[in-house]
Amino acid sequence: MIGTLWPVADDAAADIAVDVYDHLPQRPDGAPDTDHIALTLHHALRRLRQDYRRVPTRWASHLHVGR
Repeated sequence: MIGTLWPVADDAAADIAVDVYDHLPQRPDGAPDTDHIALTLHHALRRLRQDYRRVPTRWASHLHVGR
């Protein structure tokens, strides 16, 4: 599960969601490979952080909980 520690701007959350789903690997049957969701989120946050390094409220709140 992906969540946030505090409320975030809608556009930042949307950017992260799109980035995660665009880069999430697929299983052979075409379904998303959720075993890689934490790493995919990590990379999405790093990409957003590059654009908004001095605005951590856009990227610092997101986290992954689960396996």
